[in-house]
Amino acid sequence: AMVNYSLRYERVHKKKEKYKDERWKDSIKIIFTQMLYDGKKRSIEFSFILGQFLANLFYLDKKWVNENIDKIFPRENKKHWNAAFTGYLYYSNKIYDNIYDILKKKGHYEKAINTKFDDDFINEKLVQHISIGCIHGWEKLYDENSLIDKLIKKKRVDHLNDLISFFSRSTNQDRELFKGKIKPLWKELYKVVKKNIEKKEFQKIASSLTQWVNLVDKIDEDIFIYLKFSVKYLGNDFYGRQFMEFLYTYVNNYPEETAQLYLKMIESGGFPSFKKEKIIYIIEFLYKKNIKKEANKICNIHAENRFFSLNDLYNKYNK
Repeated sequence: AMVNYSLRYERVHKKKEKYKDERWKDSIKIIFTQMLYDGKKRSIEFSFILGQFLANLFYLDKKWVNENIDKIFPRENKKHWNAAFTGYLYYSNKIYDNIYDILKKKGHYEKAINTKFDDDFINEKLVQHISIGCIHGWEKLYDENSLIDKLIKKKRVDHLNDLISFFSRSTNQDRELFKGKIKPLWKELYKVVKKNIEKKEFQKIASSLTQWVNLVDKIDEDIFIYLKFSVKYLGNDFYGRQFMEFLYTYVNNYPEETAQLYLKMIESGGFPSFKKEKIIYIIEFLYKKNIKKEANKICNIHAENRFFSLNDLYNKYNK
């Protein structure tokens, strides 16, 4: 209520008074400062509210927030730090570069990377913040201070899944912003996943990385290597079906790559459900492009696994 009152007070009085850096009433600032420094008066709810309204407080009094940022997020008190940063992440629908920069320089984002929040949504929001920082150029790979670099090297499965998911859900407009950033990110994820691929949770990450094929302009040599690695772990779930749709879309431009990726996938036991007519289209296109050896293998593996829908196609091109 005091924060909302302060924002209203500022809107009413800024036209009558000279615009000041301190835009809230002294009486309210005193209360906030006292509660901030008095451990007996400070409650978990107050810490949560400090994080929740951090952007508003920054607008009301930038100097106060800067001077007290380590009190707002007190590292020495796990419960209060957790409550404040949870409030900040939960309500930060818009990320401001100046606030992001303060929290990064003071080490609070890095602390968050090393914190397992009770709410999965909060862990996901943290990854979103750092991903947005990467998109806007606030974070750069191969920089010792880079949060995106620290996040990936931490190798937390939930963080990596959230990172992949965030970019996969991006809009076409967003993709223009991070054009050119996906390939280096993919390379770093590929290296981390490859080193841990014996673990099932990392095999799942490898599978989900196939979604990123829609974020790159072309299937170059590097992207092809990443895809060949990932398709081995595609099963019959959503990622497999989605990748089949990609193969159907890209076969015209990348018939050789499509043949190898399809073959690698089914040799590893992945037979995702997909429309019969689209599968036939893919394989017949391979035959028409004289990629007969791979097309025959695909047909035979399907038949060996009791998928007989390609038999007629096989007979047609093997008279």
